[in-house]
Amino acid sequence: MNNNKKVLISIIASVLVIAIAVGVLIWKWPTIKKSVFKKDDNKETTSQSAAKTQEGGSGESNNKAGNYNFETVDTGKKSVEVKDVSASASSAQIEVPVYATENPGIVAAQINITYDTDAFTFADCAGGEIFDTCDGNFDAKTKTLKIIAQNGGEDNLKLVSGAGVMCKVILKPTDKAKAGTYKLDIKTEAAGLDDKLVTVKAKAGNIVIG
Repeated sequence: MNNNKKVLISIIASVLVIAIAVGVLIWKWPTIKKSVFKKDDNKETTSQSAAKTQEGGSGESNNKAGNYNFETVDTGKKSVEVKDVSASASSAQIEVPVYATENPGIVAAQINITYDTDAFTFADCAGGEIFDTCDGNFDAKTKTLKIIAQNGGEDNLKLVSGAGVMCKVILKPTDKAKAGTYKLDIKTEAAGLDDKLVTVKAKAGNIVIG
């Protein structure tokens, strides 16, 4: 594993795990991208496809690259049904799954979500089929919810491929939430075990207030 990959794993694991543990998320994704994804032609690279020992089908295996152990896991799904979420304005909380409809293999991601902030406020987030842990912060200036999610830590990384639920966003209806359909817009930047960002297509269903 080249130095860029080691920096990626170390920064993501240490920053996110420590931040989540103390209840304070340090937002350093732009810094992570600049410091990690720099091309170094003098270093040998290991593609994530070469690192995977299992193809097509669910399951996991142990791999070792450099000083890091990691598992390759496949959800076993090539596609996933993106479902709307039905709720009422009086619901205490609404859990909205964020789906990866195409996923070649990721260990961490920043997920940016925009929604009707008059009707809902951010309460929490939870892991899903693809990511074990996540933490979120609402940027009032851009009115965007920023979630950083990851798999495992420095000593138990997971490279997860396949379609499925990335994480779950938990929102609370406000007194302005009325009957109707509310759309969530999802934009994702994801990292694999390589020196570049991984393209992952993500989507969430509408929230339908009855």
